[in-house]
Amino acid sequence: MNDRIKMMLVAAGLVFIVGLFGRIKKIQLSAKASLVVKKFFIFMCFLLLTVFALSLFGIYFRGYWTTKAIIWAFVLTASLYYSFGNKQILTKPWKNIATIVFYFPIVSALFMVIPTFLGMIISYSLWLRLTGDPRAIYYNDSEIRIQKVCTDCDAGFQGFPRYFKKQGLFELDKGELDNGNNLFGDRIRVEKTKDSTIVYLYYTNSEPVPFKFKR
Repeated sequence: MNDRIKMMLVAAGLVFIVGLFGRIKKIQLSAKASLVVKKFFIFMCFLLLTVFALSLFGIYFRGYWTTKAIIWAFVLTASLYYSFGNKQILTKPWKNIATIVFYFPIVSALFMVIPTFLGMIISYSLWLRLTGDPRAIYYNDSEIRIQKVCTDCDAGFQGFPRYFKKQGLFELDKGELDNGNNLFGDRIRVEKTKDSTIVYLYYTNSEPVPFKFKR
């Protein structure tokens, strides 16, 4: 298992244990503090729903780590709300949503150790997306980002790079730079003209292939 996933699972496990301790010992925030946490949790729910809706159209908030930070802020807020929220403030349906989020880390960890191939693959892929990896970024500037699909493939084809164009607070997923050649050599070069951005993909035993985009 990837080291960073192990680290994140340990961190999520600690959050789960602390939260479970709070539930067992009936440690609660004050009603006023619980209400603040609840309002922030509801806000994070709608923000995450917005992130999901935009992603269906290939639109994301600007920055490689932004979506991941939003998801983790949502998970931690849900855990705090469920574990330590005042019972008078723990109202449905928000309590039900928080409960599901709270138990997610332990359930996903079990999927990784229980010998069910499909469950393990789904859980592992999900954690890869949630943890992120700086090695995934081939190129990044104020206009575009090009990132790797797979950073944990020890051998074999790792997928084609994806091209993201930045516009204001958002970035648009322009898809994979796919030339149909799986001999991609894991190296790129970027050139810019007044009107265009040209990305060269280097392939094994062949000339680099250009992909041209309008600036």
